[in-house]
Amino acid sequence: MIKENGIIQCSMDGVELHTYESAREAEPSDFKRLNILLCCRGRMKSYRGFLWKFKDKILRAERPEA
Repeated sequence: MIKENGIIQCSMDGVELHTYESAREAEPSDFKRLNILLCCRGRMKSYRGFLWKFKDKILRAERPEA
């Protein structure tokens, strides 16, 4: 099981729009947690017109290699 370190909601062109502490936090905004997690794990390309990424995964990609 992947421990969530935050979820980033992006527009379809990759602009960051909102950061949630977890997929569960996005549910009151009428988003389904399961579908958000499927996007974060690469099993769905987008959900409801947005891209979804794990915050930790983005931060790891931005770190320079040692």
